[in-house]
Amino acid sequence: MKPDPIESLLEGMPLPARRDEIVEHAEIEGADDDLLAALRALPDREYDTADDVGESLHPAGGPG
Repeated sequence: MKPDPIESLLEGMPLPARRDEIVEHAEIEGADDDLLAALRALPDREYDTADDVGESLHPAGGPG
């Protein structure tokens, strides 16, 4: 199983962090446009862990 791109991207980022901080970190780390768009669409709140971000991007019971 390949690693979650969100966990790889957020490795080393101080959490908790707000959406805008996560987007800024992703831009610096060279995230692709699709991932940046998905991160910008997240609810504006504080995320405690990389898993928290991933769950918000891919809610349980959703498609995929």
